[in-house]
Formats: sequence, structure tokens, C-alpha cells
Amino acid sequence: MSEEFEPLIPYGHDPQGRPIGIKDAHQRSHYYRCPQCHEVLIVRQGEVRQWHYAHLSSADEAPACDIRTQTGLGQWLKDQQKSPIEKNEKSRRLHFCLIINPYSNELSIFAVLPVPTVDEFQGASKIHEIIQTIQVKGNGIKNIASSEQFHPSEPEAKIELDSTIHDYTISIEADSKLKSICGTWQGSIKEDDIFIGDSTRADRVSGKWQIEYGNVIYFVKKNIEARVPSRQYQLGDLRIFAIEYNIETAPIIKNLIPEIGEIPSIFSTDVILPPETNPCAIGPITGLPKEKSLIAIIPPIDLNPEYEIVTVPYDQNETIMLPRSGIGIPRFFSPSFPSFGSKRISIHYAGYHKLINLSAVGREKEDHHFVPPDVGLLIQTNCNKIECLHPWLNDETMELNIGSSNDDAVFKIIGPQGMDVDIFGDNDANAIVPGLIGEIGIEKDKAGITLSTWIDEGYTFFRINYGPMGEIRIKVNSENKPIPITEVRDRDEPIIPPEEITKIDLSDEEIRRRISQLDRIPDEANWKLMREILEIEEGTPHHLIRGLTLKRLRKILKGMKENAQN
Repeated sequence: MSEEFEPLIPYGHDPQGRPIGIKDAHQRSHYYRCPQCHEVLIVRQGEVRQWHYAHLSSADEAPACDIRTQTGLGQWLKDQQKSPIEKNEKSRRLHFCLIINPYSNELSIFAVLPVPTVDEFQGASKIHEIIQTIQVKGNGIKNIASSEQFHPSEPEAKIELDSTIHDYTISIEADSKLKSICGTWQGSIKEDDIFIGDSTRADRVSGKWQIEYGNVIYFVKKNIEARVPSRQYQLGDLRIFAIEYNIETAPIIKNLIPEIGEIPSIFSTDVILPPETNPCAIGPITGLPKEKSLIAIIPPIDLNPEYEIVTVPYDQNETIMLPRSGIGIPRFFSPSFPSFGSKRISIHYAGYHKLINLSAVGREKEDHHFVPPDVGLLIQTNCNKIECLHPWLNDETMELNIGSSNDDAVFKIIGPQGMDVDIFGDNDANAIVPGLIGEIGIEKDKAGITLSTWIDEGYTFFRINYGPMGEIRIKVNSENKPIPITEVRDRDEPIIPPEEITKIDLSDEEIRRRISQLDRIPDEANWKLMREILEIEEGTPHHLIRGLTLKRLRKILKGMKENAQN
């Protein structure tokens, strides 16, 4: 195959089976394998063409591979973007979940079916009448399924099944508009099936799947000879063993289920908002209409992948790319709940998917804007313009242009009580090292004072690191620098009322005169000295003082000491 038509394969598998993006790849001989045919790939990271992997051997010397042509690669990648749940639904394969009663410790099995979207009703004014046309029947249904389960306001339709049998058929007839659910659905529960979830719900896995610490694994066996620390349930003639996956149980589970040892760690998820949601996103996530959620995607500690957010069903025009943010650094995104019903999206990388089902419940808030968690950097000018930056929403450096005395700014690092941050100061926004000066693990209230001091000392670029949540980068362009604040008032009021600010303008000559009247020339410039010179009350917070900066005071002191030595 000529170089001109060589397909641009975006990732290859390392010896552990992990998909490694071309930007994370290293030049290693016979190290990476094709994700489709498993033949050796070479890394092409030149200066002319787009970086990519390529097969080491020619097409004549290797087995057939769908991604040896750019056309075949494009079709294969598009198929990878479709989630397993979508593929199952298209072929009418049943998706199963286990529901565990935490009070009786009883386990039930359900078939999970999609619900029609509002668009499928094609503007029909009487949705209820169309819903009533749905008829559900089949083999293995324990309780008669109500057609109301398929109302578009529901996140999913769950049909309880008879656990004494293991082969199921569900036939759905309905109005011709509801094409997404009509047809005959089939599926079976069999030995060696694996369900992953928590202590109340678990879904059967299919396709490419992965497991996270804290998940509970439910695996179907007729019997296990070895004694294992598990909860056990009966499902007809099958038994289900449930074990939480953690660092202690991992060896036991991998011994019982060898294929788990071959499952690579691609990413884990953490649902931060709404706060009452299961952080592992087990089952539908509920929230108010149009409310924002907040979801973290945590990559492996040694990789920096570029994740996708795809719709279910897949729509290429609605795919969102989450750019690389650094090795092991979490990505954050804030999908909105729909105004009505539910919407399904999937976090995707290299064929691995995590389904997120956002379901709107209750009434819409009068104010639709997103109020993020109280973590970040609050900035306010004296004209009451407020901006709140959050580490997971800011990928670029923000410039604070406050060039006149009428446009001073105040800022505050906000977060829960006891929160620590790392701060760095520099004069170069593109510095390779974190900064010329830095403080690690400083309390948020002290961080504001430290930042103000550094600004006085002439630093212009700042990084505020919030750990896994990300960082905020700011650039200060002003002679009248921002000042920290210790208390935030109502957002409709100025953070610092003008009458509380002490502003005294003194000439350099007057400052030198007042210093010379002290018992001796001070060794260093500090806020206590500044209060003495300005003759203001001891204990006045420094963020309420205007007219003199530590940098200016330090310069005057240095000159006085040099003159005294001469």
C-alpha cells in the first residue's frame, strides 16, 4: 500500500490491551497492535502528515483487516462511536438489569426497554391516546406491563421477568409513529453473564466494557467451589454472586472471572451534580428541566486521551469533543437536562462507552442559568460586574484589564471550609515550570492575601490549582491591581462598599518623612508598617487600604537604606 493512501489509524493497543492515542504513543518496536486485526502497528509522528499508526506489514503479507483502507477505517470508527445499548436496541436484543431490594435482600430481574422520544409523536396533541395503543406481551413476563411505562416523560421502561426461566421474548405493538419500540425483542440469561452496578441495581454488560473500584460485580454461575466473600442470590437454577470490586477483592474476582484481568482501565466517571445522584451513574440521573449537571471523566494516571460525548442514538452532528487536558487530569462537562422527558448520551473512547441517561423531573426553575458549586474565583469590579470562574470550565488564561482608578477589581478564592489550593506566580504565561514562585496546600482564605502580595511584587501571571477539579489561570494588566476580599456580600451589592475603603494618597517624599520619624528604619515592608505610615487604625484589613502598595513601600525603604549607608 502506498504512503499516499495509508489510512490514519488514530490509536493502537498496548501489550495490556489499552487503546493508546497517537499523541500518547512512543517510538517502540513491535509494541502496539491493530485494534481490529491485532497485527503490529508502527508509530508515525512526522512533521508533514497528521500523526497516525500504520500497519507494519503490507496487505499481501497479513490477514485481512477492515481498517487497512481509509474508507474501511472511517466506517469502522463510526461503528465504534455507536454505544452497545444502541446496537442492542437496533437488533431488538433485550437489555437486562438486576434490581436488589435493600430491605429484604431479594433480587429481581427486569428487561429494560427504551421509551419513545417526544419527536416520535410528530406533534401529536394527544400523546396519551397514542401511548394507549401500546400492547406488550410475550414469554417470561412476570407482571403485565403498563403502556404508561413508555410515556416519553419516563427515563426507561422496566418490565419485570419471571426468574424461573431464562429465555425471554417480548413483543410490542403500537401506533406506527412509535418505531423505536415496536417489534419482537429477545434475550437470554445464561451462566457466566456479568452485571455491573451497585448495591441496588446492576446492568448486564455487553460489547467492550470496563470496571471501576467501588462497583459491585454480579456474576451468574450454577456453583462456585471456592469460598468467596460474596452475597448470593438465586435466579431459578442459576446462582448470582455479588462482590464489590476493590483492591482487596480484585485478585479473587480475576481468579473467578479470568476475562476481567484482560479488561483495560480506560476511564472512570464521577457525577458531581446533581449532588444526590449516584456518582457512578448507575441507572437514570434525575434533575430539574434545563438544569445543568456536572460530570467528571477521570483518565488513567499515565494517559491523556481525547474523549467524545456522543448521542444515543448516534448523531455525528451532535458529537462533542473533550480536548486533552494533561496526563491523568480529569475532564469536566456540564450537559443540561432536557426540558421534558429524557436524553441519553455516552462518554466514548476507542469503542468503550459509559451511558448517561438524563431524565427531567418536576417543574422547571424560573431562573434557567446554571449556578455551579461554590468553588472557583469570584471577581467583581466597582461597577458591580461580577464574574465567577470555575476550574472545570476555563481552559484558557483570563486577562484582567483594569487599567484606570475607576475600574479597580476585587477577587476571592471560594470553596468549602478548609479547602486548600496550590498557587503559582510568574511573568511568563508559557513557562514550562509551574511558576517562579509558588505555595502548595495553602488555605483558600490565605491564598487571596498571598496573591495580592505577589501582584504588588510585579508578578502578572497566576495559576490557581484546585487539584482534580482543574485550575484557573489569570493575567493581570493593571497599575491598580486586584485586591483580595474576606467576605462576599449579596451579589446585588458591592463586595466592598466605598465608605469602608480607606484611600490616602501620599507623595514619596511624605512617606520618607513619616518613616524617618520612626525609632529606626524598618528592616522590611509589611502591612503593619503601612498602617503606621498611613496613620490608620491597627487591624484594618489590608484589602480595605488604597493609595499605597507594598511594592512601592519596599522601593522607598530600599532607597532610604542605601542613602543611610552612603
